[in-house]
Amino acid sequence: MRYRLVLTLAAACVLSGCDQSSVAAPAPGGTAASDMPEVVTFNAHIRPIFSNTCFSCHGFDAKTREADLRLDTPEGAYAKLKDSDEFAIVPGKPDESAVLKRIFSGNPEDVMPPKDFHKDLTDRQKALVRAWIEQGAKYEEHWAFSPVVRPPVPEKNQGNAIDAFILESLESNGIPPSPEADRATLLRRLSLDLTGLPPSTRELEAYLSDDGPDAYGKQVKRLLASPAYGERMAVPWLDVVRFSDTVGYHGDQNVRVFPYRDYVIESFNSNKPFDRFTIEQLAGDLLPESTEEQRIATGFLRLNLMTREGGAQPGEYLAKSMGDRVRAVGAAWLGLTTGCAECHDHKFDPLTARDYYSLGAFFADVRQWGVYADYEYTPNPEIPGANNDWPFPPEIHAKNHAVEQSLEELRAKAVRVLVDMLVPDAPDISEWSEDAGAFLAENPTGWRSLEPGEVSASKGTAHQSSPDHAVLFSGPPRKGEVLALNFPLPDISIR
Repeated sequence: MRYRLVLTLAAACVLSGCDQSSVAAPAPGGTAASDMPEVVTFNAHIRPIFSNTCFSCHGFDAKTREADLRLDTPEGAYAKLKDSDEFAIVPGKPDESAVLKRIFSGNPEDVMPPKDFHKDLTDRQKALVRAWIEQGAKYEEHWAFSPVVRPPVPEKNQGNAIDAFILESLESNGIPPSPEADRATLLRRLSLDLTGLPPSTRELEAYLSDDGPDAYGKQVKRLLASPAYGERMAVPWLDVVRFSDTVGYHGDQNVRVFPYRDYVIESFNSNKPFDRFTIEQLAGDLLPESTEEQRIATGFLRLNLMTREGGAQPGEYLAKSMGDRVRAVGAAWLGLTTGCAECHDHKFDPLTARDYYSLGAFFADVRQWGVYADYEYTPNPEIPGANNDWPFPPEIHAKNHAVEQSLEELRAKAVRVLVDMLVPDAPDISEWSEDAGAFLAENPTGWRSLEPGEVSASKGTAHQSSPDHAVLFSGPPRKGEVLALNFPLPDISIR
């Protein structure tokens, strides 16, 4: 979150009566032309300056706005100043712009930002503001609200578009490109980028011995197919959405949130489309006939702190968790510091406190208290019968392949031990063991559903059988009716 380090253009000053001669004069120390970009844009160059020095008093928040002046919108900046014939910014005319006069003023009573705010503009920042006004003072929408546009590839003698962009950036800063790395270094960089792991000796030798034109491409495909690829790609996302295997307090107890982590890893490994990745995490449980995987994805909304601190109140932690979700959604999907609007309208982004709580209302039905319910620390009146201690609702039983494999091995071992204990010397033990093993393979619980041979209803109630041998009777109940199911016994001995 960008905390409120934003200081102001002026609290009590009115933009008028500046020393106009100082506007055209060069800034002390001067700014070399080579330090200035050819085109000065609002988002890249001016917004960071204004956000840090102007918007706190001349920005979005009407409650802290001074002199009725806004510099975060063109309508506000181009308007005539209050009680003055001047304009804050006159596009194309820096010498007629009151803002620039104040920025360059040598009078400590007039200069902006005021000296007591300790946020003086550097010579380069002043030159950037002047150049921006000279070039028309064109405002741009906040990048988070602007549609993504594919930029044209620079015309460079490069076979790869990425290299062309990098070369253009290097040339604009007067930096020559580094020589091409050797093949071993390239593979190491590629492996670390895609999996976070260095290549093994065998992998390196295989690559160095491959002289084919697609040798590098083969390595890319190999690494993309590696399970470690999803693990590597998942790390930044898990950081953004505040994933942790522990509760987040001094006890640092574990929480059973690993299924969400596994979901993210598998999403990258399966190259899941980002729109599906988004929908499943925000509303996977609301999808028609949602799968267990989609419900697990909504664990994103429950990655919050848990506490057993004395005096902790469920209501307090419902509010804390709501704020945590709003911040996470803002950071992960909106590119905004939404948390800044929790207590007041945002100081420099177009977000009100109403927007903050309206967004939080979308997740108000996630009743995760953040306070442990075990040991009867807190009752559960709002979630009858549910356990608040874990991040997933009780209807989700996440599968663990390692545990399932271990259980299968234990079942097989139990069968062998049971056979040895019950009939160790029987001549037909081998045949019996095979039969018992086949039976348990078909019926892992040790129980087999009997198939009814005859079904009757004394008063004619309709019925039908299902493949799992269940019988469904339909229609209203009839007083005194006898429903009969006859089961033929299997041809085996019963002991």
